[in-house]
Amino acid sequence: MIDVTLLGTGSPIPDPHRAGPSTLVQAGDENYLVDAG
Repeated sequence: MIDVTLLGTGSPIPDPHRAGPSTLVQAGDENYLVDAG
């Protein structure tokens, strides 16, 4: 099973005190964090 979790999607306005958006893909025992920043 593959799970996709969107992280940091709370606001389109950048906040210097919070991290930017990224995507976590979980496939079995493997975790992949996709961050284009």
